[in-house]
Amino acid sequence: WLLGDYSLADICIAPVMIRLNDIGMDNVWSDLEGVTEWFSGMQERAAVKNAFYFGSLLSEQYGDVTVR
Repeated sequence: WLLGDYSLADICIAPVMIRLNDIGMDNVWSDLEGVTEWFSGMQERAAVKNAFYFGSLLSEQYGDVTVR
């Protein structure tokens, strides 16, 4: 995906993007259509769903943890 096919690059950057999204910093890429589509696709992967199950994110554990 980042490099054409699903690769180690995708695996490495996905947790960073998920954390940024979790703390409300998704505005960093919200106007970048390709990044937004990539991120949506990553979130649909079974491995990502298994790794980031409900309750594993800071916002699910502590409520309002967004960056202001």
